Amino acid sequence: MINSNGTLVSKLSQQTTEVESHFLHGLHIVESIHADKGQLLFWELHYFRVMAAMRQLRFVLPINFTALFFEEEIQKTLAANKLQSKDVLIYLHLLCNSQNQSPHFVIEVQESISFQQLSHAAYSMDIYKEAFISAQYLSNISLLNAPIRAVASVYANENGWQDCFLMNEQKELVESTQGSIFILNDHLIQTPSLQTGCQNLVIREAFIQWIKQKQTAFEVEEKTLSPFVLQNAQEILILSSEKGGNSVDQYRKTQYKHHVFQKLYSEFIGDALKN
Repeated sequence: MINSNGTLVSKLSQQTTEVESHFLHGLHIVESIHADKGQLLFWELHYFRVMAAMRQLRFVLPINFTALFFEEEIQKTLAANKLQSKDVLIYLHLLCNSQNQSPHFVIEVQESISFQQLSHAAYSMDIYKEAFISAQYLSNISLLNAPIRAVASVYANENGWQDCFLMNEQKELVESTQGSIFILNDHLIQTPSLQTGCQNLVIREAFIQWIKQKQTAFEVEEKTLSPFVLQNAQEILILSSEKGGNSVDQYRKTQYKHHVFQKLYSEFIGDALKN
């Protein structure tokens, strides 16, 4: 079942053609949220990210679009799909047409993998160089550079890699096709800054906050990074709103370990589930 503006339907074609028009011709924000047995991970950060994106895109903000309102609508959708006891990926869509009317929301849910441990699957990467991420006012919103991430993902698949690093026009590291990049050297963790054009993913922000508050033995730097740092890294972590954490095994001829990030990620999600 899909939640379309508070109404549960089996498919969107049961709604008016206005909803289809929003998807095809209007502005579209989508937020990926993970639920662990009904608990929404980092929900407050997700809500604030959605509200910030709506303001940037000049959406009208209905007075009833509160955090509690959306949380109740998400829980209603989980219950309708009998997914309250599962790991679930939730897509919260906000749609608005060119006349800037009040936005229409759509909530989709599907069973997902657990976020509690780093993936143990092989994870090799290279750099995608055929197009570059745009670093400007709207770049941190996921929709702006989505086509580049999609094409780079196809390119990675064609070459037998699990992912690709993406760069901006200044040849700075930005992110991967899957999510945010974190690079470990001893006790220094580096990640591309928002000024590079990377998405301001909630799991990225939450991990940075958690390291600063709970792991004082490590220092986090948000900065511009050259692709050359990849060759000297000890470990590389990719954080995704849809897939959780992946530890990179290989970039070209460089092999990486994954012990530190494996421990940190497990503690990070464990603390999130306690809140």
